[in-house]
Amino acid sequence: MIVGVAVKFGDFIEVRMPSPNRHCHCFWHFAEVTGLKMPPTGLKTGGENQGFYTDKGIYLNRFQAMKHAKRCKQRLIEHSDCKHKWNGPLFSEDLW
Repeated sequence: MIVGVAVKFGDFIEVRMPSPNRHCHCFWHFAEVTGLKMPPTGLKTGGENQGFYTDKGIYLNRFQAMKHAKRCKQRLIEHSDCKHKWNGPLFSEDLW
């Protein structure tokens, strides 16, 4: 089950926050702790570096997380901009 959001900053730093946080909260927390402006220079934070973590502590990118949520039969919130349903990247707005 997906239990929170995660953002990787480069290869060595990962910020995780439990639901109902959003990815932006990870960025805000990182900026507050480090004093760096967003996006941080030289640290990759897009694409594969934005994702979720499971109840077992495993990091999943947005596409892996969607597949995992489907396997776990985790419920998506139905809203008008949830066009992709089970076929694309997962967004926190899809879960909480």
